[in-house]
Amino acid sequence: MEERVSPAGDGNDDPPLESNDRHPRTPGKSTETYVIQIPRDQVYRVPPPENAQIVESYRSPMRDNKSKCGKRWIFIFLAIIIIGIGILFFTLTASSKPKSPEFSITYFNKKNSKSSDHHSNPEYEISLLTSNPNEKMDVHYGVGNVTLNFKGHKIANGGCPLIEQGGGKSNKVDEKLNGINYKALPSWIEESLNDKFPKVLILKIDVPIEIKSWAKKVKKEVIVGCDLQVNTLAEGAKILSQKCETDF
Repeated sequence: MEERVSPAGDGNDDPPLESNDRHPRTPGKSTETYVIQIPRDQVYRVPPPENAQIVESYRSPMRDNKSKCGKRWIFIFLAIIIIGIGILFFTLTASSKPKSPEFSITYFNKKNSKSSDHHSNPEYEISLLTSNPNEKMDVHYGVGNVTLNFKGHKIANGGCPLIEQGGGKSNKVDEKLNGINYKALPSWIEESLNDKFPKVLILKIDVPIEIKSWAKKVKKEVIVGCDLQVNTLAEGAKILSQKCETDF
């Protein structure tokens, strides 16, 4: 038997074509792969929205913490300032020495009356102006005693009413003093009181007071002495001079 040897090439077979594809086709598969080349300067990378949300979720707690921390330090700073001002104000108020109330006589009058034994029992009407020089402290006057003296002898007495006076305020106080029966006085005092010459009288006020503020309270027994000169002790008397001093 003769064996036939296939020729090295079939005349009808076309020479293999060279492909420009970098990836040659796999024999036996009909799929084809195409590679599209795009210039590098036209390639854009945009992260998906999910990535932005994730990043923002990490940033938000940091911003919140910084904001809370800043507010906390501002609050602490303001609190320190307020406390410091309060301590300074308290120290100045507590260390300040209260001033004595001031007194002056603004009105004087004498009313005569006759008793059953034909001796005079006069009544003295006196108006005082009291002033509180303490701007930040109130003054409370308790029940006191008021006497009117002439040449070392008490000729009238009465009480001092309760008064509450605010800081830096002034009040008018009306006093009515009951005169001592002239029969109880030496005759020369009675004669001197009834003459028409000017009289020098001494008004004495002894009253407890309390000076207080929200930071301090002081209790004192105040003695006020007023030198008073009037033109007469008859009705319609006029004040010639007056001066009050306070023992505080």
